[in-house]
Order: sequence, then structure tokens, then C-alpha cells
Amino acid sequence: MTGPQTVSGVKFILHIGAEKTGTTSIQQHLYSNRDALQKAGYHLLQSAGTHNQRALAAYALDDEEPDDFFVERNIMSPRERADFRKAFVQVLERELRAIPDSTKAVIISSEHFHSRLRNVAAIGRVRALLQPYAAEFSVIGYLREQCDACVSWYSTSIKYGETDALDEFMQRCQPQNYHFDYERILGNWSAVFGPEALELCVFERECFFQHDLLQDFLHRIDAQLPEKMRSTHYVDNESLSVAGQQLLLAINCGFTELESSLTPQSLMRMRRRCESMVYARLRGVGEQPPASVRDTIRESFATGNERVRLRYFPERERLFTRSHARTPTHVSKALVESVTRRLLFVLRWHPRDRLTSQMYAVMRREVRDAASRL
Repeated sequence: MTGPQTVSGVKFILHIGAEKTGTTSIQQHLYSNRDALQKAGYHLLQSAGTHNQRALAAYALDDEEPDDFFVERNIMSPRERADFRKAFVQVLERELRAIPDSTKAVIISSEHFHSRLRNVAAIGRVRALLQPYAAEFSVIGYLREQCDACVSWYSTSIKYGETDALDEFMQRCQPQNYHFDYERILGNWSAVFGPEALELCVFERECFFQHDLLQDFLHRIDAQLPEKMRSTHYVDNESLSVAGQQLLLAINCGFTELESSLTPQSLMRMRRRCESMVYARLRGVGEQPPASVRDTIRESFATGNERVRLRYFPERERLFTRSHARTPTHVSKALVESVTRRLLFVLRWHPRDRLTSQMYAVMRREVRDAASRL
């Protein structure tokens, strides 16, 4: 490309998630195969992020919408957001102008399109930014049964500071919550890009091409792509065992008490260190809601899910097949004690963000109380 194109532009393939539908595995697979993709005529956008092109979702956020993307980069004021947008547009345009004329499509993947862009105006900013270069758009999305998605989301939320217990967290899983309202989500994306642009799949193994998520995603882009890509088998498992969940919840509760004492950047750095330690040792299947809660949630979404089925999946008898709770992973007391000791050591002695004695006492109390209950 030599400049913005309007008629002979390129196709943009937007993978919007949803969250907790194997998006990280898809992104890692695409990145590992980016050279093969390029040879096949597909360009994986890099200026918005190497794996997760999250910067594009951040660019499109409403001005007042908070996001940890900005906290991590110390972008706090409206002026700093404006500067970020300006700089992002420049690097994006530079990349799009440089891709070969033979490029069939540009692939952009971020689950944050689903979870952060909650209205037509925000989604419209994505289209407006890409439109000068676009010949057409395709929007790929996977839909996961809401209760299963919420249980999976819980472990990820703990990673980012969640302090609620599972039973409290599951109360968010209701039709009024945009995160789970697939009818509203798809309606917004359809309103901006047109219903013909939507390429949707139910997140169930039997729905995937060759019963494989990665193969299915590539096949939706180009039926010849799967055989051209190097096989990779990433385990997209960010779930924590029950013990891991409880320890990280304790860390989060302790940090909540210290919010007025440390900067957001310091809190995030320390939480990241603790989180990486827990995830390294205590992964697995976490706490599960009882069957009665699952049934109640499933029933609350029945009407909306049926409308989604009729509009987007008329060939299916029901939108989702009945899901079943997984068996939680239990770990030895010795392992829990080992991780607990390591957490306390890091909190007490890490040189960059050393806690005062009073702060450390708060964290020690939270972590030890959690460990003693396991």
C-alpha cells in the first residue's frame, strides 16, 4: 500500500473474542505463524500489540472509561490519553501503508473488543479508524454459555485484583450485564459493521472445524490456511486451583487496604509478582457454583439466548448444550505452605516496592488467614 485506500483497500478481519473462549491460544498461534500467514497473504497487525491487539480497543474507549491498559502505561490524564491516541494513529497508519499490495486481509485479534467496547459509538471508532484502508470487514466471534464463561472469568478477575468470593461474583452473571448479553453485543457489532460481516461460532468442541479451535479459526479466514500453518498446541489455562484462588484473593484484599498508601503502578507491580508466583504453582480447576446456581443462571438467559439462536444460529435446536461443572483441583497442604512462605518473603523483602512494617502486617494477616482455611 502506498497510502489510504477506499476502493481497492484490504479486508480487515476483527476477532472480538468473546473473553474466555480460547482467545489467548488463538493469538499465540497466529503470532507463531505470522511468517506463514504473510506468505499466504495475511498480515497480523503488530502496531496495536504483538499478540493481543489491545491498543486498538483502548484507542476506541470512551474518554471517561477506566482501563488497566492505561494504568499499566501510566496514562492517567485526558491529555495523556489524547497523546496516546495521536501516537497510536501514526504508528498504525505507518504499518498499514507498508503492507504489500498482495495482502488479502489484515487480522486483528483482541478479546477486549468484546469486554471493553460496550456501545455503538466505541465500536464505531474502530471502523472509522480503519475505514480509509478497508475494502470490507469480517467480524469473528465465539459465544460461550454464560455460566461457564463467568466461572472462567472469575479466575482471570482474581488475577486483576478481584476480592469477591465466587458466590458474590456469580451474581454478575445476569442478562442486565452487558458482558454476558450476547444479543446486545452482537446487535451493536451488527449495527456498525452490518449483519453480513458477522462470522459466529458457539464455543463448543463439536462446533469447531475438525473439533479444534485453532483449526476452526483459521478455516473461517481461509479454508486453505490450516494446512499451511505450523501446528502449535498452546494450553490456554489461566485457571487457578481452589487454593490458588484463595491465596490470590487474600493478596487482593490486603492490597485493597493499602490503596491509599501506594501508587497504582506500585500496587500493580506487586500484584503481578504475587500473581505470577501463585499461577506458577497452583494452577488447576477452581471453585465451582452449585447446580442450583447454574440452573438459575441458565434459565435467566433462556429468552435472550433463544433470540440469538433464531437470528444467528437457526440451524441449532438450542444455542448452548447443557454444561456441567468441572471437578475442582485440590493440592497438598505442603504445597500451599510452600507458596505462602514464598509470597510473604517477596512481599517483605522485594527492593523496588518494600512495604513498611505496618503494610506488611496487613498482607501477612490476609495471606496466613487464607492459607489456614485451606
